[in-house]
Amino acid sequence: MALGRKRGKAMQEILINPSPRATARRSSHWAIGRFLPLVLAGLISIAVLPVMLVGFLGTQDVSRRLLRDRGDLLIDAVVTPIEQLLTPVSEQMNRASVAIERGFVDADDAEQFEAFVRGLMAATPQVTGISLVLPDGTRRRWPNESQSVWTDGPGLAFRQRLVELAGEGGRWSAPFVSNVDGKVVISYRVPIRKSGRVVGLLTAAVSTKEISSSLGAVATEYNVIPFVLADRLGIVAHPSLSSRGLHHGVANTERLPTIATIDDPVMAAIWDDPHELTASDPSRNATGHWSSVNEEYYTYMYQALPLRGDSSLTAGFYFASSTTQRDRWMSHIVAGIGALLLFISMFGAARVARGLALPITEFGAASAAIGQFDFRERDLARWEHSRIGELADTAAAIRRMAQALQLFERYVPKVLVRHLLSVGNDSSLPHKREMTILFLDLEGYSRFAEGRSAADVASYLNEIFARIGPIIEESGGTIDKYTGDGLMAFWGAPLRDPDHAEHALASALRIADELGSFIARERALDGSSCRIRIGIHSGEVVVGDLGYEGRTNYTVVGNTVNVAKRTEASARGLAPDVPVIIAVTKRVLERVQISDTRQITAGTTDGSVWLIGKAAISARDHRPQPTEKQM
Repeated sequence: MALGRKRGKAMQEILINPSPRATARRSSHWAIGRFLPLVLAGLISIAVLPVMLVGFLGTQDVSRRLLRDRGDLLIDAVVTPIEQLLTPVSEQMNRASVAIERGFVDADDAEQFEAFVRGLMAATPQVTGISLVLPDGTRRRWPNESQSVWTDGPGLAFRQRLVELAGEGGRWSAPFVSNVDGKVVISYRVPIRKSGRVVGLLTAAVSTKEISSSLGAVATEYNVIPFVLADRLGIVAHPSLSSRGLHHGVANTERLPTIATIDDPVMAAIWDDPHELTASDPSRNATGHWSSVNEEYYTYMYQALPLRGDSSLTAGFYFASSTTQRDRWMSHIVAGIGALLLFISMFGAARVARGLALPITEFGAASAAIGQFDFRERDLARWEHSRIGELADTAAAIRRMAQALQLFERYVPKVLVRHLLSVGNDSSLPHKREMTILFLDLEGYSRFAEGRSAADVASYLNEIFARIGPIIEESGGTIDKYTGDGLMAFWGAPLRDPDHAEHALASALRIADELGSFIARERALDGSSCRIRIGIHSGEVVVGDLGYEGRTNYTVVGNTVNVAKRTEASARGLAPDVPVIIAVTKRVLERVQISDTRQITAGTTDGSVWLIGKAAISARDHRPQPTEKQM
């Protein structure tokens, strides 16, 4: 019997708890609380990421263009003043050479030539002086600041060499320090010819102080440091060279200042550790690099001046890289802001999605509980008061459904419904099957109820049935109906159970064990109490839905049911001192192994039933042994 009880509990556990396959199938599904945030986040990413990418690439392109345009603008701002100072001088001197060569001006006529020279300087005020060097080395110089004429005697070999090197056209000299006024100057030399031979060299000197002054204006306007270099190291023009003090210092040394001697550590480090600029095409017309000076980064941009001459002149500027850092990093700033907004949007979407999924999750949990026949009312009140109509309607519908099912489950066996659901839609079609039927009745109930209130009688019955019902269901049985002060139960349907007789008898013995003490205690209290009479029979029955369309009942019918009822009735009056009497037929004994000490032939007219348990012992001790008769 203990084995039957364990098997019945195992069957009940299978029916109540889902199978591992069902659990695995359910675990493969995505929870909406996770799925919906992922979907919304994915949609936002699909919509925003292309915009972010386009914005990043567009901003990067705009930043490059702005930096390139700024570089071109600054190079033009540095080179243009230099060209505006030097180009008129070279053009004016070339025209003067042509005029002298064609005889419009006579270089031998001192007054005429001086007037001519004064006119040239009036047209080009940036010229500090004009000199005429003859083949014998004699030089005449007309300074711009005074009306005096300086004349050097012949025999100066280097002047003669200048005339020899005059060549075919005008050229700019390498920058040098004038031994006259100590200024850094650059001169334009153009040969004077007569009849195809060089008869002199006309030279116009331009002070780089004028160039430095123009670069100073560029530095103030654009916040850069412009410069002009000769052969990479010599300083030709620099904003600091526009001051008189520096020019006096140059005059004292009679040497061209260099990037090392000028008081500008950033300028001095221009060629120390150059690094290629990472931005593509920083300028259309110039090149450049960046260097680190005293743990600060500086950008240098420069361009070779297109001057025909004896030295290579480079004009450019430098600035602290931090001044353009915002422009260079603008695309990254835009991308960072976009990423931050994307994160905020995704976080907000996840919060909103979780908020939307929460009622669905709670509705799903409530529905799952109802599916497990847990009809307790769920806390859905907050959703019933939601401003969203669908949520309020759904919450109210679930609450009403749970309340209705709570009422409905009082009249429909919950275990029977589980059984029917587990075996499918065709399980309730009427069919024949071998089953075991149990009838239970309260003997002496009418006498017990006399003189008692309805509440007392109902309380007594409910307490007894509250103990009997779980015992039957835990063993795999189904309570078919309550018959006033009794009930009918069956085993073996809708789930097939080869041990249905064993489980039914095990259930009856448990009822005897657990209800026997209760009935004995009630008898001791007031001297009157009912006793339980149980009859069990096994055989073929018709089981399924019986009735009509509006009202059906899953039940069993047939002679086996009638025999079970008669078996229960046949035990009336037997072993009256036993609280629970169990009577079974031979068909049951054939299916269940019962020791002889636990059964005797019942004292019925036909001797067709056997008493089991304490009833059998009591009957054997107080009554003569009846003759067994096969059913």
